[in-house]
Amino acid sequence: MKPVILATASALLLAACQTNSYDSLAYGPTLTPVGQGLEAGRMPVPQPFQQAKERTFRSAYNLNSQSMYRALRAAAVGDVIRITIDIDDKAQLDNNTNRSRKSASDVGFASALNLSGFQSGSTSGSASGNLGLTGDTSTDGKGKIDRSEKLRLSLAAVVTEVMPNGNLVINGSQEILVNYEVRVLTLGGIVNPLDVTSNNTVAYDKVAEARISYAGRGRLNDVQQPAWGQRLFDAVNPM
Repeated sequence: MKPVILATASALLLAACQTNSYDSLAYGPTLTPVGQGLEAGRMPVPQPFQQAKERTFRSAYNLNSQSMYRALRAAAVGDVIRITIDIDDKAQLDNNTNRSRKSASDVGFASALNLSGFQSGSTSGSASGNLGLTGDTSTDGKGKIDRSEKLRLSLAAVVTEVMPNGNLVINGSQEILVNYEVRVLTLGGIVNPLDVTSNNTVAYDKVAEARISYAGRGRLNDVQQPAWGQRLFDAVNPM
């Protein structure tokens, strides 16, 4: 019975050290279907305003077609807009906290009892006590953050919704597979049409409620992450 238990425990430990599934080990990561990035989760917004289509009777010119004399900017659901991302941020924080408290208490009491005349002898008793309490607490904390981030790229997003005030809700994603490693860039937010330039481009700092993610998945990312058994142990370890 003991060999079976040992074998089972060994198998569980080996499984805990494994971060990849069989498919990931054999074939590497796969790309997600096109259009999946357009279903990014977000809070619901008011229903879009449906603009009535304008028609001209017996005319070769359609008022709904693209104009030849104005800049073509994203304005409707399904239009593509280009987002430029140029992040060069640096943050440095240094905090130091020191706290100390001491307390002391000392209590003493004494009592004596003497009884005589009731018996042939005398009875006497005494009691004394001393109680002392001391307390000492100290806290010393230090924290330092020195971070620098640089990210420069561009991404084409799709207008998924037009809000009643004309603002555009956009979502977009981009995946690149290189040597069994997928780099995933996702972006979502709300754009004011007035911020869109003549070449149908808007900067990332003008995207409200921006959600930008630049991550990856694959064998290299799995190696950089600790095994799930180690993560579980760290979560329950009180020390």
